[in-house]
Order: sequence, then C-alpha cells, then structure tokens
Amino acid sequence: MKIALCIRKILGRAGGAERVLVDTANYLSSRGHEVEIWHFDKRPGKPFYPLTSRCNIVPLLPWRKRSSPLSRLSGTWVESLPGLNWLSREAAHGTYRRCLRARLLSFRPDVAVGYLCDTFPYLIEAARGLNIPVVASCHSVPARDFADPTRWDPNPYDRHKRLALLDEAAVTTVIQPEFIEWFPKKLQPRIRVLENPVTRTPGYADVRQDPQRNIILAVGRLAASKGHETLIKSWSRIHRSFPAWKLRICGDGELMPKLEQLVLALGLKERVELAGAVADIMSEYEKAKFLAMPSLYEGFGLSAAEAMLKGLPVIAFSDCPGLNKVVVNGVNGILLKGLDKEAELAEGLRLLIEDNDKRLRLANQAPETMQKFTAELVLPKWEALLEELVV
Repeated sequence: MKIALCIRKILGRAGGAERVLVDTANYLSSRGHEVEIWHFDKRPGKPFYPLTSRCNIVPLLPWRKRSSPLSRLSGTWVESLPGLNWLSREAAHGTYRRCLRARLLSFRPDVAVGYLCDTFPYLIEAARGLNIPVVASCHSVPARDFADPTRWDPNPYDRHKRLALLDEAAVTTVIQPEFIEWFPKKLQPRIRVLENPVTRTPGYADVRQDPQRNIILAVGRLAASKGHETLIKSWSRIHRSFPAWKLRICGDGELMPKLEQLVLALGLKERVELAGAVADIMSEYEKAKFLAMPSLYEGFGLSAAEAMLKGLPVIAFSDCPGLNKVVVNGVNGILLKGLDKEAELAEGLRLLIEDNDKRLRLANQAPETMQKFTAELVLPKWEALLEELVV
C-alpha cells in the first residue's frame, strides 16, 4: 500500500500524537508499505522521535519569510467581519487544503490518515472526488476537540465543519471505547477504537526508596491542561518532610517561563527540576519511584501507560477523562477525587512516598495491566484497518 500520514506539525515536537504517528510509520514501512509523512512545519528540522529512513517525510508548506504587514492586516480584517466565519476559515486554512490536494494528486496514496483536528478536516476536503479513503485520527477527549471554543481554531464555523466533515471520512478513530458515545449516532458505525501503541523496552523501574535520591516524575507538554502548576504547588506543601526526594518534570512548552518563575517564588530551585524535552524518556521512567500526572483531561495518557509498563505507579485525578480509564485505583496507581486538587495531590504524593509497601505492590501489578496496549498488539490493528479500506 501507498500510505500518507498527515499532521500539521511534527518537527522537534515531543507530543503523544507525534509519537504515535512515528511509531505507526515505522511499523508500516517495516511491513513493506510505502509511507509518506506530510507536515506543514515552516522551518527545517527533523522529528523528535527516531524515524526509519524508509519513510519519506514531505514538507507541504513552502518555507517562506514572514508574511507582510499588509497580508497580516487583511487576515485580521477578515476575522473581524461579522457573518464571514466561512471566509475567515478559508483565510486561515485554505492553503493547507490546497497543498494537501496537490500532494494527493502527485503521490496518489491508497489511503491517507489525518492526525488531529487541525489536519484531518482539510485532508477530507482535499480528497474529495479522488477515491482516496481518509481516516480521521482523534487523539483527545471528543468534547474538547469538537465542542470546546478554546481548542484548535476558535472560529465557530471551523468547529462546526470539524464535526460535520466526519460524514465524509472513511473511518474515524478514537483511543477510548467510551468516546464513541459522544458522537452522533449516524457516525458511530464508522468509528473504531485504536489505542495508542505503548512501546515495550527492556528494563523496569526500581521503586524501592533510596537513602540519597528519589524521583517523583512528571512527563508531558508544559501546557495548562497538564496540571504542572498544581503539581509544583502541591509538592511545595510537603517537600520539607522528604529531603531525599525531588520532583522532575520532563517536557517543553509555552508555560516553561511561568513554571520557572513559580519554582523560584516557592523556593524550590533545589527540589524541582524542569528538564525540558527528553529524548530517552524510557530511562527516566526507570530512574523514578512513581509518576505524577495531574492532567485536567487526556485522550489516553500515553506517558502513564509507558510508565506503568515499566513498573511505575501513577497518581492522577479520577475526574480526568481518558486517563481515568488507564489508571486503575489501587491496582496500578492512585486516583484522587480532585475536589481540592492541590491539597489532595499533596497528600497523595505523601502517601506514595511514605507507604513503601503500597508503592511496591502497585509497581508489581502495573505492567500486566498495560499488556493490551503494547505496540505489538495495537500497530497490527492499524495495518488491518488500512488494508480493509483499500480493498
């Protein structure tokens, strides 16, 4: 098969969707399929995650200088006009659709997959009349992706089209079974559950307490939805009681300056490490004692699944959609009610630090609960789905 995997941005990005795309591309190419990755990054670079040389990565948006003041002014003018939301959408995204159309015509894939809501609607439109099936791959909670005005493009017309265009997709994929129920009934027969593939690597975490250095790990993009501010404030409440423990946060993003200031303001410079994006995240799991993941919402919680496969307990909130289906309270981690997130998280951290037996028990049980999400089981499902659409 000739397969196109499309995403808005991938170069240097360490997110979950980017990780899944690269893992899928590597697997499909290893199976003998011709795989292209299409993206719209405006500067040269390479994917954060290792990509096999068999995959062809194609930038669709010509690298250009910054737009002129006149073009930026015209874009602002269009967006400010009442009743012209459709024109605003065209001004913002029409170039992406046209570039996708041109590549579809030149490469002629047997099937194309669009990752995330800032890509698959325009891929669906670009593929009209070409007899190329398009898969819309969703990676978050549907209510956030399709109904939240603060997610993706705030233009209400774009939000409407995001959902309406799924009528034209060959298949829509989600990463939790319960997400299917959110969509209109007419779409549900063409929605498939394809979990995030979790990579299995040798080695496990040793969660026994060390006299010198113990790591509470957090992994994720530095964005408000990930709850890092709450985590740092919670740790500030109890850190003096545990001098042999440190909080280490791996990830990069727009909140890095704010979190750095918060760490300094709370006097935690020696007790909190903001490590940035880390390439070898598996070794981070192995060095930690447990994972703290205080997200507001997750499509799946790939970091949590990776950590648990490594034998690392996870602490999270029970009201976090997606993640609350991966973390099983008392089995592979702890789920907090989240009524007072900062206070509850502080006490949850204290519990997992002080209760060595509980930490060990959760660690021993965690890997088995993640076996169904391993790449060896999930990635063949992707291949089977794409082959089914091509037949």
